[in-house]
Amino acid sequence: SNQVGSFTPKMQDEEQKGIGLWTKLEKSSVTLAPKESIEVKFEINVPQDITPGQYFGSIINEEVSDNPCDETQLVSGSCQGNIQIRTRTGNRIYLTVPGQVNENIKLNSFTWKTAKNDTVNFQFSFTNSGNVAFEPKAIIHIYDGFGAKIDTLEAKLGKSLPGSTIT
Repeated sequence: SNQVGSFTPKMQDEEQKGIGLWTKLEKSSVTLAPKESIEVKFEINVPQDITPGQYFGSIINEEVSDNPCDETQLVSGSCQGNIQIRTRTGNRIYLTVPGQVNENIKLNSFTWKTAKNDTVNFQFSFTNSGNVAFEPKAIIHIYDGFGAKIDTLEAKLGKSLPGSTIT
């Protein structure tokens, strides 16, 4: 996950860890006709010494053009402008290695700041040192100067994968 708890897979040219390193596809490239589909098998080889817990990854599919543009971009089949658009889709992989669950979540910080338009911005930071994912939820009760509750705010704070920090 990224810093705000969104699922963000690594690109192929980035260093792969976990499932990205353990997963091998039957084929790395396929050609499809319009409306054609194909099944590509994959294998996940989990190392023998891996610790119990949850592991997350994905298989990303990317459209590859037969006619790449030299200095300009391919946009919907023609070279235009200087922005490159590629279609990518992903399939998430969630793997649980059986064993003892370790839920180790730490609240690093909780801060608030009043903005120019008199709104208040709350910021949380959590570190997940455990071996399972969690989805923190904030519930903030707001009281006036006399101690009367005037509002309750609730928000999901993203998804924290094992070994990650979200803010």
